[in-house]
Amino acid sequence: MSALASCVSNLNFKWQLIKAHVAGFSLLATLLHKLILILFIWLVRIENAQYLKRLKYPVIFAFNHNNYFETLLVPCLLFALIKKPVSFALHWVFSFLPYVGWAVRQIRPILVYNRKTRLRFLLKHVPSSNPSVVAEAKARLQQGLSVGIFPEGGCNRSPYFLKRGRLGLGKIVRETGVPVVPCGIVFLAQEMRRRIPRWGRLVLRFGKAINFGSRVSKQILSTNQITDRVMQEISVLCGKKYCSQG
Repeated sequence: MSALASCVSNLNFKWQLIKAHVAGFSLLATLLHKLILILFIWLVRIENAQYLKRLKYPVIFAFNHNNYFETLLVPCLLFALIKKPVSFALHWVFSFLPYVGWAVRQIRPILVYNRKTRLRFLLKHVPSSNPSVVAEAKARLQQGLSVGIFPEGGCNRSPYFLKRGRLGLGKIVRETGVPVVPCGIVFLAQEMRRRIPRWGRLVLRFGKAINFGSRVSKQILSTNQITDRVMQEISVLCGKKYCSQG
């Protein structure tokens, strides 16, 4: 394929994503989704999107986590690719910020309350007892809704190493048996600058779904082993090294 033909094909692919209709979105949510894609999709290269066509939903999408910019853009890309909303596990603050909170609530997020905030006016939204992220994720999956997770927890500014994966991912897989799709996010400037940029051109790279199958149902694999296996696949996709938990 010539360079011109490749460029035209890429532009057509991105235009199809912008036009994609996401099932269950209201008119306002649809307009906001399309606006975000129109503004930022030109910064993204998507690799291995064909793997998504072979999936039987629901699944768990697991990403490495570099910065807040990808928290906005990557879910929007994923919705357009699979034409379905995905319930992402997110810092609870995002769900209660003015204007931003309304947009976040459209995807029925799984709110993570184990992190604090300096925005005191939001503290009234913190429940007296933290809801279980694992239980919330299981409920979404049982309802047929796929789940998106950043198993590193918070943003990881290292361009070289992944953080240890949170064991909640392994617990969800062990209790549901749902396949996991590892996904790598790479910012093109991170190697040259030797740091993660706040925003910029990026590659979103999908891996093949990991189906733990009978090894989960027979309790052969521990939560550590499941989490490590997923993180090792993410490591290959994003190019950061990962040290297993043993």
